Amino acid sequence: MHLDADKWYDDETGGTFMGYWADSDVAVVTASIPGGPHAQRARYSFLPDQDWQQTEIGRHYVQSAR
Repeated sequence: MHLDADKWYDDETGGTFMGYWADSDVAVVTASIPGGPHAQRARYSFLPDQDWQQTEIGRHYVQSAR
């Protein structure tokens, strides 16, 4: 996350966290998926590369056997 924030400094950026709930108030993050190669970033807006993110989410989901 720090690298992505540094890379896009001064523009909005984002991504998706993958993981699971270890307890009702404890989330465990196992992967961070960045915005993607075709994400649109600007000073006050961010649109992720949805196709790329969905592919990455699916890949992580399959690898987790869930």
